[in-house]
Amino acid sequence: MQRAQNMASGLEAERRPFSRYAIYAVVGFVLGATALAAAFYFWWSQNRANVSQPSTSPAAVSDTTEAARGVQRSYVEGISVEADVAARSVAVTSSFHGAEIVLFGAIDDSNFSRIGNAPYDVVVAIQGRDEQVVLRKKNNVAGMWINTESASFKDVPSFYALQSSRPLAEIAGSAFYSKHNIGIENLLSSPSNGAGALSAAERKGYAEALLRLKKKNGLYVERENSVTFNGRVLFRSTIDLPPSVLVGNLIARVYLIRDEEMLASYTSKIRMERQGLMRLMHQLAFSHQLLYGILAVALAAAAGIGASMVFRKSGH
Repeated sequence: MQRAQNMASGLEAERRPFSRYAIYAVVGFVLGATALAAAFYFWWSQNRANVSQPSTSPAAVSDTTEAARGVQRSYVEGISVEADVAARSVAVTSSFHGAEIVLFGAIDDSNFSRIGNAPYDVVVAIQGRDEQVVLRKKNNVAGMWINTESASFKDVPSFYALQSSRPLAEIAGSAFYSKHNIGIENLLSSPSNGAGALSAAERKGYAEALLRLKKKNGLYVERENSVTFNGRVLFRSTIDLPPSVLVGNLIARVYLIRDEEMLASYTSKIRMERQGLMRLMHQLAFSHQLLYGILAVALAAAAGIGASMVFRKSGH
């Protein structure tokens, strides 16, 4: 009798873990199914919204056409410049490790004989979308380094690459670049701290710190002698985008210069968009916050229950 009772208790002890694992499995399955169903509903609603809206709206057609043809300006009669990029869009996915932008162009100089035989100079600038940057300064207070001062910059380019066919100092002087807003130093706004006006030395110090940090992260790049000519009128340039660049439209500007005179310019847009799973998660997080929170909690709970089951089984 005692032996039978011991065997029964042993069987009961073996059944208890199994029943507990079964409950964990059911709960995990329900949570996972809920998360998948919510994700499918979000995907279906997004596709339905895209289908219900006309894909060729006048605004979309106008924006695409403008981005394709660019904006051309000529400051000297008979001289113009045209440029294009190898790919007008950059896809940002979960495996994005940077990209390469290849820009090429040609110079139309039908009035070449009138202005002489001096060589052309080409300056290429790639600018990312603007952002607000806050810099904080640490000071030693009672033996501890803490943030005591700060300054904010508005409308700061998140990325800026400047390339030229010759050293910039040989092409033109600083007054020329300041007049045409060429160079990151000529695009930065004056910083403010919200408490009062900053002195000239403080403004200069914060601006230098911002440039130093951006250049360290590869977001502000200046490369001279990197625009190469093929013949007299064809040119080419290659710009590397770092993985940390902010997602958003890029603006490519090409300047045609000779003897410190702006002859022509060309401006075009490069679309930089999230694609695939990254785009889905971004839209879910910023457009459907409640659904995103439910999915995050459900997936975290399912992962925790699954890990508990695996480690309990390995322990037995």
